[in-house]
Amino acid sequence: MLARMRNTFVAGLLTIVPVVVTVAATVWIFRLLTDFIPKFLTRLPNQQIQQLLHDRFTQFGIRVLSLLLLFAGIYAVGLIARNVFGRRLIHLFERVMSRLPLLGSVYSTVHQIGHAFLKGSTDGMFRRVVLIEYPKEGSFALGFVTADASFNCNQATGRDLVSVFVPTTPNPTSGFLLLIPKEKVTLLDMTVAEGMRLVISGGVVRPPDRRAAPNLQESSVL
Repeated sequence: MLARMRNTFVAGLLTIVPVVVTVAATVWIFRLLTDFIPKFLTRLPNQQIQQLLHDRFTQFGIRVLSLLLLFAGIYAVGLIARNVFGRRLIHLFERVMSRLPLLGSVYSTVHQIGHAFLKGSTDGMFRRVVLIEYPKEGSFALGFVTADASFNCNQATGRDLVSVFVPTTPNPTSGFLLLIPKEKVTLLDMTVAEGMRLVISGGVVRPPDRRAAPNLQESSVL
């Protein structure tokens, strides 16, 4: 009887906790994204505006308006980014950001990883999701192919190498760059976004089962 009650209680926790965490995270993100207009209005000296801000429905309406304006701004930036002139401006901005000390490396890393995660395809920084034996034989690590190794590396080792980024969990912005022989790299039938979710979740969020992918030697990385 006690074991059954305990299992039922645990089942209830497993059902409620994800819902509570999801709702709390959603509320936190909503307040974080929509806080700019209420903060601006609280600084205005108008008493009528200050009285309206004390009304919860008015506050919620202002936050919804803030969220809509935020989405509209992001969409407008997307339209500019898809325009020829806009792309030139963005490339110029990225070039300036990449040359800034410290901030440039942070911006470049976040931009490349975010691009790979959101695109979920092979046209970002990460090309393929692979398995390699790391850090020792018989132990496998998930990695992302970034490019074929340089000619100098191939010539120095006498082998056909490939660059593989092995991210850390749960923060994929840090990791290790390994140069691995192609014959020791196993391709996975998994998108970059699925691989990222697997890394960030510590293996909890797994991609759907698919047929094994071909060997990396059968095709070029790029």
